[in-house]
Amino acid sequence: MYLSLIFKSLWNRKLTTILTILSLALSFSLLVGIEKLRKSVRGSFSNTISGADLVVGGRTSPVQLLLYSIFHIGNPTNNVSYETYKDISSSPIVDWTVPISLGDSHRGYRVIGTTDDFFKRYQHHGQKPLVFAKGKSFQKIFEVVIGSEVAKKLHYKLDQKITLSHGISSGPLFEHHEDHPFTIVGVLRSSGTPVDRSVMTSLEAITAIHKDKDEVSHSNKEDLTPKTITAFIARAKTRFDTLQLQRDINEYKQEALTGVIPGVGLSELWQSLHYIEKAFFILTIFIVIITLFNMLISIYTSLENRRREMAIFRSVGAKPLHIGSLYLVESIILTVSGIFAGLILLYGGLLVLHPVLLDQFGIYIPVEAPGTIELLYALLLLGAGILLGLVPFIKSYRMTLTDGLEIKI
Repeated sequence: MYLSLIFKSLWNRKLTTILTILSLALSFSLLVGIEKLRKSVRGSFSNTISGADLVVGGRTSPVQLLLYSIFHIGNPTNNVSYETYKDISSSPIVDWTVPISLGDSHRGYRVIGTTDDFFKRYQHHGQKPLVFAKGKSFQKIFEVVIGSEVAKKLHYKLDQKITLSHGISSGPLFEHHEDHPFTIVGVLRSSGTPVDRSVMTSLEAITAIHKDKDEVSHSNKEDLTPKTITAFIARAKTRFDTLQLQRDINEYKQEALTGVIPGVGLSELWQSLHYIEKAFFILTIFIVIITLFNMLISIYTSLENRRREMAIFRSVGAKPLHIGSLYLVESIILTVSGIFAGLILLYGGLLVLHPVLLDQFGIYIPVEAPGTIELLYALLLLGAGILLGLVPFIKSYRMTLTDGLEIKI
């Protein structure tokens, strides 16, 4: 009886009902969406590299090492000798290593000198591998693989010739290696990592571009082996070996080195960017306030427009408690409907925008089943809906029959 009466009342005010549910849905989807964005930004940051146990470079702070070797921000204070790299790579507790050599660029994008293993070993976002959208890895000295952003922003295609530059700039005052053109042989799919903004080539190519063309033509692969590299990533054979390897690296006698576990270092780095978390938190609070304010306005507007309806209920014998309970249950129904509509709106939007966010902004937001956060915000909104539903409950209880039926001018 009560539910039938409530649904008929809602249907008679279907435009207001739809607008109220839509307002709640938008607020709830925005609230949960901001939280998902916050978690995804932190997750994308923390999962920039996975599957590697250590990042190793010259003696410096762990944060600085990660900044220049993984995020390509800044420059190293010290390089690592190639002999040291080979020595550590041959350790019995090391499973694999991948060298990284930085220092050159192409139109403002970093050039990474590495090996073919880079595309096999570098993983991100829960051990997702790098995937080629087009082409393949470099096989010859003057071949490069470019990230998705480089290809998109510079409109590059396979087999196109490009020139690398010495230093991190695209200005005219910097040295351009025009006598050593490179051919694009591969384009990587977007990964939401700094790899998207990188140009990758072989270690030998990094050495070759700093030599004369004739000298390169008479050199073999051993002659082009670099004397130093910027850093390298490594994986130990077991988890127990990781700590032993880190200790061996940090206490390495022949050269001052720093070995950092990526997960630990990235967490420390994120803590130094705590203002991002605060910004998201403040934004979430404002959204909650706006959501509750919209609900309150909707309920008050509905209440003032239905004073005569309440009076008619009173005139036919309905008790104030019964009338108030009708409006309380109605508020709960509207809130629950808004929550479900918000979830549909949110996940529908995520399914559509997921590839766009990854390709255009490098933000990886997984489309997964609602979790604890969604449930918590749903309960929060439902609790607020119940509390705000008490407004018409109390007011209708206190209204008199005369107040509802009299004509006000």
